[in-house]
Amino acid sequence: MLKNKEYTVSDSIPLSDLGRALSSPQRIEILETLGAQSLSITELSRVLKQPMSTMTTNIDILEEVGLISTKAQYSKKGKSRLCTRICDGVYVRLFDPQTQKENSVSIEIPVGSYSNYSIDDKTSFLSCGLATRTQKLGRDNNPDNFFLPERFGAKLLWFTSGFVEYRVSKADMPQHLKELEISFEACAEAPFFRNNYKSDITLWLNGIEVGTWTCPGDFGGRRGALNPDWWPDSMTQYGMLTNWRVTNEGSWFNDERIGERTLADYALAENPFLAIRIGVKDDAVNKGGLNLFGNAFGDYNQEIVLRMRW
Repeated sequence: MLKNKEYTVSDSIPLSDLGRALSSPQRIEILETLGAQSLSITELSRVLKQPMSTMTTNIDILEEVGLISTKAQYSKKGKSRLCTRICDGVYVRLFDPQTQKENSVSIEIPVGSYSNYSIDDKTSFLSCGLATRTQKLGRDNNPDNFFLPERFGAKLLWFTSGFVEYRVSKADMPQHLKELEISFEACAEAPFFRNNYKSDITLWLNGIEVGTWTCPGDFGGRRGALNPDWWPDSMTQYGMLTNWRVTNEGSWFNDERIGERTLADYALAENPFLAIRIGVKDDAVNKGGLNLFGNAFGDYNQEIVLRMRW
């Protein structure tokens, strides 16, 4: 079963063209015939008893409005076009621009669900690790811990240099995206904690830098609101909630404009997934590491949150 296809008055395809495509009994017959199988224009012409010239015109009209797709095929008899229907239904959304409501979807990405990471273990001071609700994972300060199977249960991770990268399915990404927003709680990483220890924390989308935020410290001195009882008072306790937005007009951090890159600059259509990378660059001015908090540590009851608006 194919998905329904949605059209709105703001689409690049005029609704009048869609209406024209569906106004012909011949073209409706083509769509019905393609419901069971893919056929070439020649086969459709023979089955439906339409002249080749008429069939070719009808196929072009249906393809222009996105109801079918065609693919070139080559054989001893020459070139042909294989036709496939790409939806089972059509839904037309009409709206009043004055009362249109913004649509959005939110996805929570667990802190431990990263698909790639890099930690520089050649630094003079190395601190890295992961913690679940109940324990630390593996041996202290061992980057190999970051690929333990148990990492998916991590609610806090930290390192002095490097990055973690999360890959998110594009299945829920709307076609007419207006804004991407990414929110997470983070702070720097110093031995134990140090409230005035700065770190330049960077966010990338699909390998392209969104911006860098200078976190003022690695925070402790009071317990994080969500920290489990077993977590020592002497360790990092909480972070700051950060909010990164990319729109069709530019990029923002906590409502402050940080760049001119727009959604079009992040190759969203070209990649099979959305790659979100959070880390500290090798050439950062303040190379102070990163603590990244999930919903069992720190002050904010959330994982990494991705919001998409259209």
